[in-house]
Amino acid sequence: MTSNSCIFSGLLTVILTAAVTTAGLMPFGEGGSEPHWQEVQLKPVAKLGKDLLMDPQQLVLGSRGEILVYDAGAEAPVLHLAANGTLINRIGGWGKGPGEISPRFVGVIAGYRDGHVDLFSLSQLKVLRFQEDGKWIADISLAGTQMAGAVVCGKQVFLRLLSPEQFMRIDRLSGTHQTEVVKAVSIQQLAEAAPELARVAKNPLLNQGPTICDSSGNVYCSFIYSSLLLGFRPDGKLFFINNLPEAIELPEFKRYSEKYDFTSPPINQFPVVSVALAVDDRYLYRLYVGFRTDQAKMNGRKLSELSNEGTVLDVYDRANGTYMFSAHLPRAAKSIAIGDGKLYLLSTDPDIGIFVYQIPRHWGSS
Repeated sequence: MTSNSCIFSGLLTVILTAAVTTAGLMPFGEGGSEPHWQEVQLKPVAKLGKDLLMDPQQLVLGSRGEILVYDAGAEAPVLHLAANGTLINRIGGWGKGPGEISPRFVGVIAGYRDGHVDLFSLSQLKVLRFQEDGKWIADISLAGTQMAGAVVCGKQVFLRLLSPEQFMRIDRLSGTHQTEVVKAVSIQQLAEAAPELARVAKNPLLNQGPTICDSSGNVYCSFIYSSLLLGFRPDGKLFFINNLPEAIELPEFKRYSEKYDFTSPPINQFPVVSVALAVDDRYLYRLYVGFRTDQAKMNGRKLSELSNEGTVLDVYDRANGTYMFSAHLPRAAKSIAIGDGKLYLLSTDPDIGIFVYQIPRHWGSS
């Protein structure tokens, strides 16, 4: 097997915005200080995935530096790559049978640890569990209300729910093919814990956005159309809320016409804000589309013409949600990962690839 990596030279300077807020629960947009600008250098290391990636959607790193990519255009849902970009194997299949996802754009990588790769199918409401060598283990049914997403953290599954009453549900993997409900977190409970959320409690956009868990089982929820971030303990207790630094609140949900029933607003009405999340031992990273959608002046361009790839990385202390700094990325990305001192950007515009950068040791220092 040949390597699909190539080295590209040069150093790219990025600007960091450093700011610190008070930790814990806080009102939207409060507690910040004036930005402190700082220059750092991200050293390009490699471009991976050449001739392998077709329509990649998501990037996940393993503990040994291996890479998983969910690719809606590939012959199998997941490409399992070595750290140098060499293809190890493919995982899953397309279709409606065991170990298969249909249609192609409703799947995500929901978890990767302890030698297991877990996929989530939004339309089929199931977790598909595989060994990392690609062997199918089981399809785990997630019967119940409609779901917006799922992450698997060890033996727990955290589900973002499409419900006017429920925000999240925690299930435990009780067997090979089923789960049992441990706890449900209602939107009312969220509003009681953080009164700032009461005014958006009935907004259906509250249910939608990237979700991720860390190695301790904490779960972080972002929102497609807002810079809001929520952090939950493994027992479902809310331990931080932050809307910094952009302070873009959820827009009021409106429909173009009553005869259309959109589960999410059209892109040219409310463009994407939060694109993806990543986490490491110290920080939580939010990939931000890069402009203030509530204040943007598009100079005649339609918002629908904009790429939904992120250009800014907002960085938070994962322990308490404190906003730390922001970084302008060297290129737009639709998914990110951090590992072994490297930043991985999954990009499709203008060319497709996984672009790897060395992070400087003083990353995040003032």
